Amino acid sequence: MERESDKHSARQDDELKQSLEGRLRSAHPTRAHEWNDAEPPADDDPLAAEDPVPPPGGEADPEALRMEVTRYLTRSDFPAGPEHLAERLRRDHAPDSLVDAVDRLPAERTVSDMQALINELAGG
Repeated sequence: MERESDKHSARQDDELKQSLEGRLRSAHPTRAHEWNDAEPPADDDPLAAEDPVPPPGGEADPEALRMEVTRYLTRSDFPAGPEHLAERLRRDHAPDSLVDAVDRLPAERTVSDMQALINELAGG
């Protein structure tokens, strides 16, 4: 018997699927009461669709870039060269734009810490 979740029984998995089916098919809230719907994103939440990594020669928002870099790298990854950092990012399935930006850094350069990497990637 194949189960899709280790947290719930097969019956509970089916019930959860059924409760979400209307929402997934309709693309709008299906609840009668507004308080039962998921909360929309706040105005200051970062947009998931925007890429915080700038194109070559462009500038990025350092705060958005910091959030993206810290999702995949830790303090223990530093100091390191761009090759090591790019490999670490690939291993953790980081976005290609972030990996490519780190790969474009000079190979002989050693990045001392997270802030230095963010400054390099942000164009300043």
